[in-house]
Amino acid sequence: MQNRFATALMIFIAMTSQSLSQDAKFLVFERDIQPILQKNCLKCHGPVEAKNDFRVDTKKSLLEYIQPGSADSSSLWTDYLVTKDQDMLMPPAQAPHPGGLSQTDLLFVRTWINEGAEGEWRADGNSIAIENALPASSTATTATTTTEKLWAFQGLFHPAAVHLPIALLSVSALFVFLSFFNRNSFEPAAFHCLWIGAFGAIAACVTGWAYSAHEGYGAGFRIDLVNGIDRHRWTGIFVATFSMLIIPLAMKARYTGDLKKRFLWFMASVVLMGSVSITGYQGGELTYGEDHYLKYYQELFPDKQTTEPTSTAK
Repeated sequence: MQNRFATALMIFIAMTSQSLSQDAKFLVFERDIQPILQKNCLKCHGPVEAKNDFRVDTKKSLLEYIQPGSADSSSLWTDYLVTKDQDMLMPPAQAPHPGGLSQTDLLFVRTWINEGAEGEWRADGNSIAIENALPASSTATTATTTTEKLWAFQGLFHPAAVHLPIALLSVSALFVFLSFFNRNSFEPAAFHCLWIGAFGAIAACVTGWAYSAHEGYGAGFRIDLVNGIDRHRWTGIFVATFSMLIIPLAMKARYTGDLKKRFLWFMASVVLMGSVSITGYQGGELTYGEDHYLKYYQELFPDKQTTEPTSTAK
């Protein structure tokens, strides 16, 4: 404990005095960082259970979320360790302990990344014993009856189930638009894509609710649109509900051929397509972090980034 405090004090002094050079190495991964990851992260991101296929005990997996030499460019730091989104903050809150790492642990992790994120996981006897003592899965320990187990299992189909309604409801809007030019060819296709996509959206909502518990987001009923998981849940439910409500309108438009009803069907389909896109993007945020499109674009096209010209004093 005294060595840990002394190291933290040295880092703090170096940072405040702006003497932390690129060559300075205060931390050793096996000594300073592995215990932090082992205590706070290994249970959900280790050899027994690796949520989102992320493991803290393998360097390859860690480096997918780390930019060595820059903590501020590392999604592990910005999207999971210091984010203000409580559903994304790691480790998650678990009563009576609040979510996130301690300030000292954050200092160590940030410094380690800025120093180059060097080091390998040491699989000594102590760490192996701790790994083997971990529960196999939080879902497995809570699902006791056959009904609960079936509910938990069907949730695993959510990543595959979401693609059907996304495709069909989006294509349905396109076919409604094309039906104004050739009604006989495109209107039947638009209608069938709509009702199949609507039932597919319901299936995606059902599987998604169970899948959220498997991924550690919790399955409780709440409405808190500040949190990413709740936004994703309720926009998904809106998509499923709104698509079902459009079906009677589409049936009347097809039966009567009324131009106003057909146009209203088209406008509702546009709103639905936009909602599908938002829901899909929010699902991506849960997996890849906030603003993942922008971050990836900036990585691919760093030369396109513009900086504001600095003003000179006259």
